[in-house]
Amino acid sequence: MNKILTYVLACTLGLAACGEAEQTENKTIEAKVVMPQPFKNMQKLMVRPGLDFHIVNWGKGADTLGAVLVLRTDTLKQENTAYNLEIEGKFIEAFNTDMDTDGNPEILIYTTLNDSVKTAELYCLEYNNGEPSRIKFPALTSKTSKLYRGKDNFYLHEGKLRRAFDLYENPDPKAKPTGKKLIEYSIVGNSFDITEIKEN
Repeated sequence: MNKILTYVLACTLGLAACGEAEQTENKTIEAKVVMPQPFKNMQKLMVRPGLDFHIVNWGKGADTLGAVLVLRTDTLKQENTAYNLEIEGKFIEAFNTDMDTDGNPEILIYTTLNDSVKTAELYCLEYNNGEPSRIKFPALTSKTSKLYRGKDNFYLHEGKLRRAFDLYENPDPKAKPTGKKLIEYSIVGNSFDITEIKEN
């Protein structure tokens, strides 16, 4: 892990330095960061000034199994930590939230499985005093699962996580959606609380 972390940080710092040099020459040009193999992509999340997370997706082969390296940097406390999370499927996006408003950031990692509908998976890490703990993301109900065909849209709304997707009553793969589902997630007592939003 230490070798991986050192390599990732070295690559990241080197790419950042190149980006700054290019911006100095021409501020209208954005440097395109290309991650070296086996690293696929990187996303930066700023919790507050001085506290940042870098989410680095890495792994080889098909999008069935992989890993995410969560790098936490707290410049005020002069702390740098790393957490390696094994994931199923393909990394799509990461979010920073504090859904229970306790001052401890939650890092949400959204992936899709390598199945026919690209089923959504979500991993939640809550950081308390710099240490991560997993919070299990709830599965869809059996009734909803029968109508689900992926193509989820996850987004943040007023500090909560929302998930929207179409519903299909007809089993025909070419059928059109017959409805929509909008779910809002919050965290209460270190577990997810679910509310179904009825759209007007």
